[in-house]
Amino acid sequence: METNKEIYLDHASTTFTDEKVLKAMMPFLTENFGNAKSIHEKGFTAKKAINDARKTIAKFLNCD
Repeated sequence: METNKEIYLDHASTTFTDEKVLKAMMPFLTENFGNAKSIHEKGFTAKKAINDARKTIAKFLNCD
């Protein structure tokens, strides 16, 4: 039985990032960090990623 396991109770302040989320975000944290409002390639890439994420979430939630 493990006795030194940490219990974290401040998730309202911050929390860990799920590995799947981190994997999906890494390209935008390291390479494709453009401003989605900008009119250059990195901006267009960021805007497309945001729009794709919105569509994925809407589909999951069964909403527009």
